[in-house]
Amino acid sequence: MKYPIHIALLIFVLLIFLSISVGCNRGEKNEASQQMNIAENLLDTAPDSALIILDAIKEDELYNREMKARHSLLKSMALDKRYIDTTTFDVLQPAINYYLENGSPDERLRTLYYQGRIFRNRGEDDKAMETYMYASEVKGITDSLTFAHLLVAKSVLYDRQYKLKEEAEIRLIAAPIYESLHKMRPAVRSYTNALVNNVILEEKSRADSILKVCQRLVKEYPETEEDFLPSYITYIMTYGSDSEKRELLDNYCATDSSKTMRLSRAYGYSTLGEGEKALECLKGIELEPTDSLRYFSVMKSAYESIGDFRKALDCQVNFTRHLARYDTNLFESDLLFAEKKYALEISNLMEKQKRYSIIWVSVITFLFLSLVSATLYYLFRDMKSKKAMGDMEIKTVQKEKENSELQRIAAENALERQALELENLRLEKSQLEDEMEHLGTLLEQDRKLSSEMQETIRKRLDMLNSRLAMEITNNESYAIPYKKWIESVKRDKKEFMDSTRMTFTASHPHFIRHLTEHGLDEDEINYACLYALGLRGKDVGNYIELKRHYNVSTTIRRKLGIDDNQSTLHVYLRKLLHSKLKKQRRD
Repeated sequence: MKYPIHIALLIFVLLIFLSISVGCNRGEKNEASQQMNIAENLLDTAPDSALIILDAIKEDELYNREMKARHSLLKSMALDKRYIDTTTFDVLQPAINYYLENGSPDERLRTLYYQGRIFRNRGEDDKAMETYMYASEVKGITDSLTFAHLLVAKSVLYDRQYKLKEEAEIRLIAAPIYESLHKMRPAVRSYTNALVNNVILEEKSRADSILKVCQRLVKEYPETEEDFLPSYITYIMTYGSDSEKRELLDNYCATDSSKTMRLSRAYGYSTLGEGEKALECLKGIELEPTDSLRYFSVMKSAYESIGDFRKALDCQVNFTRHLARYDTNLFESDLLFAEKKYALEISNLMEKQKRYSIIWVSVITFLFLSLVSATLYYLFRDMKSKKAMGDMEIKTVQKEKENSELQRIAAENALERQALELENLRLEKSQLEDEMEHLGTLLEQDRKLSSEMQETIRKRLDMLNSRLAMEITNNESYAIPYKKWIESVKRDKKEFMDSTRMTFTASHPHFIRHLTEHGLDEDEINYACLYALGLRGKDVGNYIELKRHYNVSTTIRRKLGIDDNQSTLHVYLRKLLHSKLKKQRRD
């Protein structure tokens, strides 16, 4: 059947119109995508311009869900860069609807992060925490900066729950990420937050190590000093001497009139008993809810130092009232239960997945058994012709099972080795911290030590701090002083033996006194200290590299009255060290 001419012409016109429409749509798509690309490149340097470009894109130019989601997420990021806090999901909702189901790992991470920010702006901290925890579970991300922002946002919510240890740990994860991205001010702020929390938790050795990292960054990047100084004041006011406190307050803090610095100065003067100066620093401060507890705590201490106990009591009452209000708001927000709620949801999800797995395993098992039955039936009918092939298949299956079992055993052995190595690392770290704490306590409590002995102990403390800083940050650069010290120990054996004897003189005076009373000279005491460290005779000989080592050992045994058959020298000296240490502790 032939169409009339006018119908054929109409069809031709319609085809041309459709082609033009498709071409226009493609052009609009390319134009909108190019504009969003430009806006994305401007987010970090010119967020105002990026927001103007995004606002200029019309809604009808975003013809599918993916483009609407991208536009939605970019606009939310631009608003955040301009510090515009929104409490509605109008802008972000298209991204939530699309990316959480179809987005890449980075797109899902960013969407969840900004969703949590909106919950925070709405005062729904429990939902914010739950959202951040979901974001933390996203695998395969490459956007390290957004992940670091996510960790900091979680730490703020931990701070609201008084979980200082968790807050410090998560900040120590975020800080190296910022540092690797050359975001030095956020990195220093994360380190200083962990520093203050460890000071509050009375973890001095850990605080010392973090302080060393902060001082290195401030030296390399002077613009971060203003972020570091308030936490440094807190550290000095807790662990520093009165002269260090006064020097810091008078020389470094007097020119900074910010609210944070004024509160820090007031706290410092109150610890020195100078209440008048502390009260002067507190005058005219405009309080926010987050500052009230610290403000009244410092003011209470200031009034107590000048003897005005009535006003100090008023400050204590205000502190208690604000603390009760804060706790009430915290419990009403359900933030404390957000993690448990998340864990419960994950548990329910795992239970559902387990049930589904059982169903699928049952189906697969049924199909497998059916297949096996059919195969056996077929083999039964044609047993003679297929018997050899069947035997070969059985052997192959058995070999694969044996290989699988060997691989499983090898994997278990590897896991055991890794666990043992991890335990050894933890033990080494614990021993470092114990030695640092013991030597630090010795320096603080025993002021009668000679300056040379104090310098020796401080040198060992610095080396241990360098090693512990490497363990915390996993950065080999902090272990450079420690490695140089080890090399110097190998080169200058006399200096090392003398420093070891001086350290034992400070930490185990009863042991050194016993050796001296039995007539041992300094060189012989040096040898004895090497044995007391746990070295055996062969180890000492290899380290000293002198043949007369055996003559010295014989002299020491004779002076100490050790019979040749009684005990080996290193065992005797180790037992003597422990017995004198017990006596020293009793005294």
